[in-house]
Amino acid sequence: MDWTLSAFYMASQGAFNESIDGIEAQSNQDSPATLGASGLINLKQETFYSGSFYISHLDPALVNNETSVEIPPEYGATSYINWQKGWPVIPYGGVDIERFSTLNLAQMEEGAEASTREHLFLYATAGISKTFSLMNRTILFKGSVSQSVWSQSSPKGDDSKLYSGNKYILFLATKLVENWSANFMVKQHFMTGPSELNITRVGAGVGYTFF
Repeated sequence: MDWTLSAFYMASQGAFNESIDGIEAQSNQDSPATLGASGLINLKQETFYSGSFYISHLDPALVNNETSVEIPPEYGATSYINWQKGWPVIPYGGVDIERFSTLNLAQMEEGAEASTREHLFLYATAGISKTFSLMNRTILFKGSVSQSVWSQSSPKGDDSKLYSGNKYILFLATKLVENWSANFMVKQHFMTGPSELNITRVGAGVGYTFF
């Protein structure tokens, strides 16, 4: 078949660490449900396109084990070209879009109540994928690094202090039964801007391939 379509569900835990001028804030942004879809299209011999979209519901975050803050949904999308040329790994490259929320740490430093700022990013991404066997089980591995190339924040605040930095993803998938698979992910952000921002998200879920 020249193309495939899959859907997935994942639950994840997110640890957000922010600091500015010696002031630190730690919060959890846990997601009981992320829903998404992904697809592959063969473009020509040894080249194929892959893309995905997801949206995550997030529980209220507990800031410094004290204050609860409502967190808007997080969403993202990917668009990659993959080169399958008989190499040990399949390299891919393209763009990511991602929106997530942080705390209003600069305003909190001045005595404001904790709330969120929403940030939208465009990344340039490069990665590799490889399928291998372990204990009679076929496993798909994907690893990528992304560099932000554009961002915007709302409320705007100080436009000279938009976030920029890197995102890293490790992903594993293995077939369970027929069209079902188990998926595991670790995602790490290192950002600078309105604050020093470090995000770690770990998730697990299931996927279903329609065709």
